[in-house]
Amino acid sequence: MNQIFGLTESFSHDFFCSLCNCTRDEAQNLFDEKSFRLRTPELYLIDMEELKFPNQPNVRGVKRFCVFNRLKFFHLMENWINDCMHTCLQGIIPYVCGLVIKTLVNQKLLTVDELNDEISKIFTRLNIDKKTSLVQLKTRENMEYLLKCRQHNCGHL
Repeated sequence: MNQIFGLTESFSHDFFCSLCNCTRDEAQNLFDEKSFRLRTPELYLIDMEELKFPNQPNVRGVKRFCVFNRLKFFHLMENWINDCMHTCLQGIIPYVCGLVIKTLVNQKLLTVDELNDEISKIFTRLNIDKKTSLVQLKTRENMEYLLKCRQHNCGHL
């Protein structure tokens, strides 16, 4: 959706949200909606003006004009429909599940091998390639466990 709307497609840098102008740090540390500055049509116009300067790949996550803004009853910055696959299934849910797994492993209540055994059992019953669906430890700032969309979804079958 972000690509269609002319917004940045990467959720690993600042201003990734289509609803507000939050940085990654703010998204990790602020939890009250009032703490975030919502995107507005007026701020969008300011961002579009700043995009005219050379060597600006994006301004606060805006890369180019959204043609849908030419419609009479639509403006991107007044669109509150979220892309639930990216926002939820590939965004917050795998991240939270990863933090839960990390906590369980750190407290020695579960091992990654035990979790992978259970995932393998589920994928085997479903005839899905289990080798590519195991949980892997990814190196990031705090070594959290990151799950792929299909790994997360196997818990909901």
